[in-house]
Amino acid sequence: MSRSMVKRSLVLIAVVLSGGLLVAACGGGGDELLLARSFFQAARFDDRTSLGNMSLVPFTPQDDGIASSPSVEFVGEEERRPLQMIELSQALVETRDGETNFRNEKKMYQDNNEELITLAIESGREGEDPSNADIRGATQAWTARTGERVERNNNAGRREHFNGIRDSWNMQVAEERDWARKVSDAQNAINDERSIVDVSLYDFVRDSPEAVEVAEYGGELVTKRFTVTANVTKDEVEEERTMCFMVQKADLHGVPMPSAEEEGETTEGIVEGRWIITEIDKTSNAPCAGHEAAE
Repeated sequence: MSRSMVKRSLVLIAVVLSGGLLVAACGGGGDELLLARSFFQAARFDDRTSLGNMSLVPFTPQDDGIASSPSVEFVGEEERRPLQMIELSQALVETRDGETNFRNEKKMYQDNNEELITLAIESGREGEDPSNADIRGATQAWTARTGERVERNNNAGRREHFNGIRDSWNMQVAEERDWARKVSDAQNAINDERSIVDVSLYDFVRDSPEAVEVAEYGGELVTKRFTVTANVTKDEVEEERTMCFMVQKADLHGVPMPSAEEEGETTEGIVEGRWIITEIDKTSNAPCAGHEAAE
């Protein structure tokens, strides 16, 4: 049996055991029903360890009620898209490098124009334009330190020079905020992608003999939706409720694995992650979109 098949078997067993269920109790519905039953069982007892291994969304007795006797009414087709971890990781590196280069240039500009920038910051804090005397004092201190002089050494010339420094500094401060936002957006993008990948492939990473960095591999993110009907009890009122589950898993491609043909050799293979619940429509009391016509 290949390593990926072994992993899938172990994961399936783990999901069943995490909910305290017996395989014989599963009936029809396949893996989707196993997952739904395990999820509701863990949610009922607030088993956060088990829930963290199978879901990114909660279903609490206080807010959502206690679900029992779930059945899977319809399972949609799988949708696949390429994983973007490599591209997103590279984008984050490039954005951080861009921010670092900008900060270095901004620091050089600040060091070269320290006296006039300090005056610009202080006068901006007070909400007033500096006086001619203040600009003259800052300009003279700047000239004494750098040996440079303004092009027109009079009140109008010094003020024009000061205004140019102030405007440039304000633009750089605003650009620095833009770079910080760009870095944050790039980090959030890779975090969003990895939030599913890391949970889906947790067992593979944990059990690998060597450290595995999942962001170094390509692969696919697989998504499917299935409609679940369950009896939900909340505030001592029981009702039948229909919910749409969205589950996702990550499959890594090109992962080095022991070769089945040559001992001591490796070959590139596919590692299949486990399904993770990433979204539940708890309020519509309706099947997943497109499932109505199939029922």
